[in-house]
Amino acid sequence: MTSAMPDAAALLIDATIAMHAQGVPLMQRVVPAGDAVRFWDRYPDGGMMSPSSGASAFYHIHAPDARDLGEHGHFHLFLPRHALPATSAPLADRPAAEGQGVAEAVHIAALSIAVSGLPMGWFTVNRWVTDEAMYPADAVLAALDRFDLTDAPGDRLVNQWLTAAVALARPELDHLLHARDRALPANASEDPSIEILSRLPFDLEAMINRGAV
Repeated sequence: MTSAMPDAAALLIDATIAMHAQGVPLMQRVVPAGDAVRFWDRYPDGGMMSPSSGASAFYHIHAPDARDLGEHGHFHLFLPRHALPATSAPLADRPAAEGQGVAEAVHIAALSIAVSGLPMGWFTVNRWVTDEAMYPADAVLAALDRFDLTDAPGDRLVNQWLTAAVALARPELDHLLHARDRALPANASEDPSIEILSRLPFDLEAMINRGAV
């Protein structure tokens, strides 16, 4: 999304109001109803990807003993590798293995959603969790304007909301991604004991107020 921040604030407000009016929160718009939901599967139908920007996202739900208290599930948000500055090199990449190419997705962050349907907080993960090409914070932030899901298949309001939320959360993502880089020990990107690298609460009011300035 290349629109100015006030436009992102308007998109976020409009999508939030529309979802509230319909009584269907973010996660209920991407997961199947009732018992059809499966832990760890990616929703909707494997995830969503913009045909124009290459940005992508998916929602999934961990088993009850593997999720944060009060969390329903979370969105993982990605940029395509080609969106990153050509001069940037990854901090960590998919290990070379027979039959595997390079990782094409770059993880921005994950957004945790409460059982109430409200966003809880941002967090980042180690490389192995999402099988990404992990790039330094500054490289990801330089490409953040290219995160645009507005033309992705699926629920229009979810795609609009996620696109606007990333645009408005640049200061939070700046803090979060730099904290991630500092927290990752050298040569530890495949360490299964290191999963979450940084966290930050989600403050919708602050984001909207910032965008309205």
